[in-house]
Amino acid sequence: MLQNVFRNGALIRLGQQLGTVFHHFLQSIHRGGAIQTAAGTGHALDDIFRHFPRVHGNQRFFAFLGPHALPAGYRHLKAFLIQDLHHRAGHAAALGEALAGCAKGAESAVIITLGTGVGGGVVLGGKLLTGYTGAAAEPGHMVILDTPDAPRCTCGRPGCLESLASATALIRMTKEAMAAHPESTLHGLAVQSGGVNGRTAFDAAAQGDAAGKAVVEQYIHYLAVGVANMINIFFPEVIGLSGGVANQGENLLAPLRAAVGPMVFGNAYAQKHTRITTCTLGYRAGVIGAALLAKNQG
Repeated sequence: MLQNVFRNGALIRLGQQLGTVFHHFLQSIHRGGAIQTAAGTGHALDDIFRHFPRVHGNQRFFAFLGPHALPAGYRHLKAFLIQDLHHRAGHAAALGEALAGCAKGAESAVIITLGTGVGGGVVLGGKLLTGYTGAAAEPGHMVILDTPDAPRCTCGRPGCLESLASATALIRMTKEAMAAHPESTLHGLAVQSGGVNGRTAFDAAAQGDAAGKAVVEQYIHYLAVGVANMINIFFPEVIGLSGGVANQGENLLAPLRAAVGPMVFGNAYAQKHTRITTCTLGYRAGVIGAALLAKNQG
């Protein structure tokens, strides 16, 4: 049935349209209109989806799913988004990328999101790995640096991948390099962009700045340890990277692949190698994945 949905393309179009709407919803939260409770989030989602069937072309989609698809599918989708929104969104994005994005057609995929934190999910045989509690596959809270001076993660543990390979970590490392190197090009780039961001170190490195290069190399090393660990555990067909840092494309991917290779068990003798790439669905990935999950559960 799922393959028929893919051929029809309607479910993916739904996800893309919902993604646009939900993107604006998340933007409103980040602008300061934070919704602090599950009930508040539910009301906001109700407002969004109440008007959604009226959008041009959506009646045809709901006719395809059947007369009860909207209330049934929406109940699953709403519950999926409300219950631990950020964690579930990471899982939904992983499912979307695995089935309809960068890993479409692959048997297995690990998606890692490099944003404010490090999130993601594992998809094996077309199904999310959720574990006994439903909270499995949190790559960001895998410890990769077990030293007394390792930066402390938001979860409270030192040395988590999130504290070393998120965009937040990259910005922290860039600021530390700026403090140690007042002569660095990093300072001028930060002024030009209105502050330090996830691109600053990469831009400085591209201009030959030694401090910028050192930050990028250290960041990629930490990320490579995390990616290699995920490969050694799951040996997925695809590792997909998303989030702002992943927008660096081959400037990130080429050195990352080179660093990951020697860390992968049996890499020199393997006939098959995990493909490391960037995700393709952007902010729509989560809603496309949630729509697919709602369809499977509905």
